[in-house]
Amino acid sequence: MGCHVNFSRVVLPEFEKDCLLFWQFIDSFKEFFGNLVDDGDSLQTAPKGFSQDHEHIDLLRRKTFAVQHNLTQKAVMSADFDNQVIKIYKEMLPFRTYLNQAVSV
Repeated sequence: MGCHVNFSRVVLPEFEKDCLLFWQFIDSFKEFFGNLVDDGDSLQTAPKGFSQDHEHIDLLRRKTFAVQHNLTQKAVMSADFDNQVIKIYKEMLPFRTYLNQAVSV
């Protein structure tokens, strides 16, 4: 069972409305998470209603927005692993909240 969201109908208008906020999220967690995870499933062309030379075409073509934070085995086995997980979650939470709001319109 999965959740299907009409990305171009729901997320893109939200992104277009407030792309500055979106970029602030990306910039704020880049140091901690790196770039967004590329799952290789981006659109080949610009989404309907957007030009190929749009300033943010690379983001607009994405179907998935995901981040990851790699942990070593030592970190996973450490006594403060639970605190590390909480810290990672707190770093990611504002971006997740933003995306949840965009798809729940």
